[in-house]
Amino acid sequence: MNQVLENITKDLNNKLENFQADEKELLEYLEFQSRFYQGRSFRNSLLVFMYKPSAEIVATYKQWKNDHNRIVVACIVCREFANAKCTCEEITKPVRIPQLRPIIIEEEDEKKIFYRSFNVFDISDTEPLNDEGLRVLNPNTPLILNGSDGGEILMLASIFIEKSGWDYHLSRPIPSGANGYTLKENKEIVIAPNPIKQQAKTTIHELAHFHLHIDDEFDYLNCRGLAEVQAESVAFTVFKFLGLDSSDYSLKYIKGWASDDLKEFKDSLKEIVETSQRIIKDLGLTEGGLNNV
Repeated sequence: MNQVLENITKDLNNKLENFQADEKELLEYLEFQSRFYQGRSFRNSLLVFMYKPSAEIVATYKQWKNDHNRIVVACIVCREFANAKCTCEEITKPVRIPQLRPIIIEEEDEKKIFYRSFNVFDISDTEPLNDEGLRVLNPNTPLILNGSDGGEILMLASIFIEKSGWDYHLSRPIPSGANGYTLKENKEIVIAPNPIKQQAKTTIHELAHFHLHIDDEFDYLNCRGLAEVQAESVAFTVFKFLGLDSSDYSLKYIKGWASDDLKEFKDSLKEIVETSQRIIKDLGLTEGGLNNV
């Protein structure tokens, strides 16, 4: 492994350790992930967060120029394209965000995976070359909710759950006092009679269980704490994507999650991010999503 890759790997592990120690920083990452929905790998999305937390859309220098009619500026202060045209006392270069691309080499009966690093730039560090360059839009603009009650989420969730062959029961009293539950034996998701916004968040929470924890191989009884935190983290991320905030409620769950095993923590966080993206896609929570369900 060359020095560049060693440094990137070290930075990634340090950031994961920070997440383990500070649940607020973890929430900041999940909030970032809720809006930075660009189909990048968990590792590469995390690198974007580490190097430019305000990033919206990233691409390589050539991609910006050839595919989007935009150019990466030489200086982010004066916005000039070339160093020679910069009139600032000192050139302030745009942030180079490292990314990793896997390279698979097959040798006889063995596959070896290597990684090659490359840089991307955020759209804020680019300028349009022509009118076409003004039309770059985030392909994952969230569905605009009608108010803040989350009623659209309930409608989209009911369509998805029923198409999956499960039953979805809203406003059914739950003797235990829980806000909802997922019962794989009966193939049903049950949501308690709460305000609609709470029902919507609980529904996303239960959908996370549906995707992550109904497999026979998952030992829910012995891993209940991890399962609940994963589900609540997914609900927080999807809600943030839609511009709804559940920080106070979700933080109570996430505070109780602290795996000492870095690999286990990383794998669980990866599942949270991937499941959040999957639910956003499954429910059609981007603009135009109603036509895609």
